Parts: sequence; structure tokens; C-alpha cells
Amino acid sequence: MKKFLSTVMLLMLALTLTASAADDEQSEGARQGDRKPLRIARLPLIIIDEEPDENALAGLELKISRAIHIPLNGTLKAVEYLPTAKASEELQNIWKKLRKKNKKAKLQEAMEPLAKELDADMVICSVLRRYRQEEMIGASMLGGENKMLSSVEVQLIVFESDTGEITSKRAARTYNGEDSNWGTARFLADDCMSEVIVKTELREKVLRRTPLADRKEIERAPVS
Repeated sequence: MKKFLSTVMLLMLALTLTASAADDEQSEGARQGDRKPLRIARLPLIIIDEEPDENALAGLELKISRAIHIPLNGTLKAVEYLPTAKASEELQNIWKKLRKKNKKAKLQEAMEPLAKELDADMVICSVLRRYRQEEMIGASMLGGENKMLSSVEVQLIVFESDTGEITSKRAARTYNGEDSNWGTARFLADDCMSEVIVKTELREKVLRRTPLADRKEIERAPVS
């Protein structure tokens, strides 16, 4: 009799655990379905000074892409990247209105209205404020060496809709010395972009706005 009761109790316990696991799975499924991806509006690099060559420009854009890249996003659906062309078009319209009201308006002031217009959770705006490089050829007969003078400044603006917080950071570099790859405007611009990405905590901001379960998957996934 005792053996029979023990068997019945084990069966009941197994059924209870199975039912509980099924409920947990359904609850998790519901949470997955309720999640909304983080909507990111990323603007193309805004160039205020001299325009870099295509390779240098692509390198700067790539740094932003890597900072906001989410591995397995096709499966996780953690982030929705809004069309850059649409974001750029809307920014131009908003900027014209702002400048019409205030000639001294700053670019940061356009981020909140842009986010509202695009229904974006985050707006990312990178600016190449200065990009110059001059090479001076030395007099070879007098043993003179070629000289290089480079100057770069980069700005990165990040707006978060849920808090209304705007983070804007700048980085600048100059080089005045012998002709060297380390002193080119391209190298300095890459270095500046890396710095502002760190200073604005861009990647951290994206990950913080990603659901916890997704972050765990991201931590296990390699970054391409």
C-alpha cells in the first residue's frame, strides 16, 4: 500500500512540474511577443569642413555601424534600424525651421523633434567638424624633409527618447611633423571617432535599452 501511495505521489509531482514548466514557457512566449525592438535613427555622417575620400568616409561610418551592431539581430529582433535617407531628409526639414527661428540654433536641438517625427527611441548623429591635411615638400637639395600638417575634429550626438537625454562629445587631433601614415587626417579622424564612441557610451546605451534576455544572447554571440 505504501509503495502504491509513493508511486501516486511521484506521478502527481511529475504532473505538477510539467504543468509549471508549460506555464513558464507560455509566459516567456508572451513576453517575447510583447517586446518591441529598439528603434534607432542613425544619420549619415555630416561633413562641415573638407570632405574625406571614400575610403576614409567608409571607415568612419563603419565604426558607428560596429558600435550599434547587435549579433543575431535577425533572430532576436532586438533593434530596428530606421532608413538613414529618411532620417537625413527629416533632419534637413527640422533644421531649416530651427535656423529660421534662431540663427544660433545648435544641431543638438534638432534631435528631439527628429526622434518624435520618426518615432525613434534613439537618434545617432555623427559630425566631421574639421578635416584638413597639408603636405609640404622639403628642398631635397638642402636635405629638407617632407612635412605634414593635419587637423581633425569629430562630434557624436546621441539622443534617448525615454529620458530626453542628449549626450554630445567631441574629440580633436592635430599633427605637425614628418610625413607619416600616423599623421594623416584619415588616421586622426578614425582615432577621434573611436574616442567619441567611448565617451558617449554609445554601445552601452544600445545594450542597456535591449531586453535583458536579448542581452544574454548578445553576450554569448561573437561581434563581427
